[in-house]
Amino acid sequence: MLSYGGEIKLAIVEIAMPGVNGLDFANQLSIDRPKTPVLYIPAVANSVAAESIMQREPESVLTTPFTSEGLLERVRQILAANKAVARRARKPLR
Repeated sequence: MLSYGGEIKLAIVEIAMPGVNGLDFANQLSIDRPKTPVLYIPAVANSVAAESIMQREPESVLTTPFTSEGLLERVRQILAANKAVARRARKPLR
């Protein structure tokens, strides 16, 4: 699916992208790159897809409208959480 071979630190996905279903893209990304976090930005916050994601992973959804500061803060939160998970995964068991 992905032709880009480098690391993807965060994917920002619109659920209803033109020509592509954002959920299908995110699902395929989770198969191809399971450690890549996804930030979902639904155009319609009360859509079935958005509500389903918000129930499972509320920290992974940023509803519209939002400010650039709000987007930046959410990106920082997700990257920090992902970094913490990676550190715990590398820690040797005692």
